[in-house]
Amino acid sequence: MSLEDIINKIISERPELTKEEILKIIKKREKNAKGFLTPESAALSLAADLGITLDVSFKREVNVKDLVSGLNDVTISGRIINVSPLKKFSRQDGREGARRTIYIADKTGIVKAVL
Repeated sequence: MSLEDIINKIISERPELTKEEILKIIKKREKNAKGFLTPESAALSLAADLGITLDVSFKREVNVKDLVSGLNDVTISGRIINVSPLKKFSRQDGREGARRTIYIADKTGIVKAVL
């Protein structure tokens, strides 16, 4: 579902919101997520918060070899073949963060996931 489709669905369910207001909220959510949300993901989050149900489910199984940049809400079935130790770090704003890298393999390939 494209960003325009999501915005149009929000407007149809909540006509008191203008397209400009919706785009402003989406931009704010993207900024607050510090790069972890695409515009589409921010719009889906807004729709969910407004109680709007969208049909964005995938109809087929996704293999590792089929992953491409820009996908969201993807479920991978495979085997975890490596888990890195937890690495702690300091964020620019002074808060502490942590990350861990895992490698997941299926019959088509291996993918790295940073958590």
